[in-house]
Amino acid sequence: FDAKTFDLWDTINEKGTTMNDVVILASFIQEEAGMPAEDAKVSACFHNRLESDDPQWAEHKLESNASSYIMNDSDNNYLWNSPTAAYYGLPAGAITNPGIDAIAAALNPDQEYLDEGYYFFVTGNPNGDHPGEYFYAKTADEHHQNCIIAGWG
Repeated sequence: FDAKTFDLWDTINEKGTTMNDVVILASFIQEEAGMPAEDAKVSACFHNRLESDDPQWAEHKLESNASSYIMNDSDNNYLWNSPTAAYYGLPAGAITNPGIDAIAAALNPDQEYLDEGYYFFVTGNPNGDHPGEYFYAKTADEHHQNCIIAGWG
């Protein structure tokens, strides 16, 4: 771990964060993106939520499939799941072991997606017309439409 993350310490210090917080956020990115090509965009969505003053995100900043308690696969619709804990910020620890790509993305979210204000993402249903494709949205209404297109609605 130390060898893989050694080059990130300057960035961590510049951003005023801790390796622990980076790893915790990266664990969500790892679970939600799962593909290095999408890590920075998913990271931007989480960063926008975490840094938002909008009351909508007050208790659900990291709400995602990875933070949901899902009893049955049929409950997994990527839109209506509620997290078991309403994370105001980061939880106490990582939810998985993130790879170096997710760790780097936690530190370096996609700047365009940060600036444009993306908050939502969904991947295509494996049994639908867009398996594994990522859809991003700025509003809940856009996200709902993306969920339908992605084959979850």
